[in-house]
Amino acid sequence: MKRRRKKKLVSVTNNSDLPEAIIEQILSCLPVKALLRFKSVSKDWNSIILDHHFIFLHSENSSLLIYNKSENDEFVVLDGCKGLLLEQSIVNNNNNSRLYRIRNPEIGQLVQLPNPQNNPSLLMTLDFLPSKQVFKILSIYKDENSRNLGCEILTIGNESSCLWRLLELPTCQNVENVTNCHVFVTSEVAYCIWGIINQTAAIKIDILDMENEIYITTATLPRGNFTSKLGFDNYIEWNEKVSFGKIVNDELHVLVLDDYKTNKWIEEKRTVKMKNLKEEDEPIEILSVNDLELYFLLPEKKSFYRYNFTSGKVDIVLSDYDDSKVLAVFHSSLYTLNGMHSI
Repeated sequence: MKRRRKKKLVSVTNNSDLPEAIIEQILSCLPVKALLRFKSVSKDWNSIILDHHFIFLHSENSSLLIYNKSENDEFVVLDGCKGLLLEQSIVNNNNNSRLYRIRNPEIGQLVQLPNPQNNPSLLMTLDFLPSKQVFKILSIYKDENSRNLGCEILTIGNESSCLWRLLELPTCQNVENVTNCHVFVTSEVAYCIWGIINQTAAIKIDILDMENEIYITTATLPRGNFTSKLGFDNYIEWNEKVSFGKIVNDELHVLVLDDYKTNKWIEEKRTVKMKNLKEEDEPIEILSVNDLELYFLLPEKKSFYRYNFTSGKVDIVLSDYDDSKVLAVFHSSLYTLNGMHSI
């Protein structure tokens, strides 16, 4: 990890100086395009804006941006992280495989990725590992010979060769038995969540160590009255943990994977009163939850909302959301990768 510079006073005008920390806080709230211009203000400002610590701080403070689809788009967004979009080509190339790239739309730069060993991928996710200051891509694929689902990992941002590495899953599922798949990465641990048919456990979760690229264990939902009502579509994120939940009589019931090492699940409940916001039969699609807030989507209204458990207040995070027109919703950032070039 890059060392932090010593704190100092930075000249803002010819007659005044401000502590560097204050300058960083102010600049971290500005849009990317403004920061790219401000790099030329002085050597001090240029040094601040290019520093890894500032880039991380800015990504935490940046606002949501909407990237709309275009008729000329040849790539579709698979995932996003730290302002970088992981994209896959829409049309197969000559050997019936897809092309993959990472792009920062705000800076206007991209880098082409090496093709996975198993191409095309069924699902890909992009994540940042702060401990190593690298990005990693996890790809889920179907083995045409065994008909099993497997995964491989690509590390981007260090000095090692940029090659995909196969990762064995002891509990890999036959593709015929899997109805859905979702990957959630948090604290450098990946959770591959499978919707399973024709088995006792309807949901299985393979857990992977993303830093060391090894399989850890498999978790399953415990048996119980509430658990029997949960399915793959009830998956949500609770305080950055894998969870399944639903709203029952103005109360949010959530089953949280509290400790994957011991397959320990806990049940959480929160009162949710939003009758003034939606019609009685209008479904709520829960996106994520923490101790203070609930983020959800009302498909009929095509809007994202934030509900505060303490005040009961509902705010619109994003309105007029249209899947047919929106390519990605992401936080802007200054992150770049080795090999990136202007579009």
